[in-house]
Amino acid sequence: MTELKKYIEIFDYLSSPHLPQTPESTIIFGRQDERVAQAAGDLVLANLVDVAVITGGIGKDSGDLTEYGYRSEAHFLAEKLRTDSLKRGFTLPDLYLDEAATNGGENARNSINILNEHNHTSDTLTAVAHATSARRLTEMLRNEGKIINNKIPTVFIKPTSYDFDASNTADQKEARDELLRLYEWPTKEWLLPQTDLPDELVEFANDEKKSVK
Repeated sequence: MTELKKYIEIFDYLSSPHLPQTPESTIIFGRQDERVAQAAGDLVLANLVDVAVITGGIGKDSGDLTEYGYRSEAHFLAEKLRTDSLKRGFTLPDLYLDEAATNGGENARNSINILNEHNHTSDTLTAVAHATSARRLTEMLRNEGKIINNKIPTVFIKPTSYDFDASNTADQKEARDELLRLYEWPTKEWLLPQTDLPDELVEFANDEKKSVK
């Protein structure tokens, strides 16, 4: 039971929302998951999206999208967001698709560059992402924003509604690996220093990773 509680604490840390109060430039991180489009639709309905970039080519989270006729994760989510807009009756903001990115660094970098190229602000952003990955992708936006604009952007977080199962080994692995990326990646300069990481949970994740090898 203690182990499951720790995994819940890790997930809660990774997926904690921080919602904007005004319309912002929004970056929607691709994945074969309709819940990402639904989360973005929630923000549009609340009038919290100024402009949006949907980012994602074909990568590890693409599943079998191409077998269903989708060019990319971005194409898939754009179609799901359009369908959601018809169902729920909201008007889509200006959308840009990045269909080249195949990892989180490229997602963040390409999206900020697209916003800059079209004269949209990238100083304040909202990240829409799968709940377990939300914090890491937010931090990647902060890191890439500093590199590109020489200024760390303010980044709000809209995670998906994900029913995390602390007893499921796949959910455990994803949460464990995401926390350890936050711990390890600053040394590779892929993230800025993470000053508020929960040391006890990082130690637990490290121990768990070693035990399942």
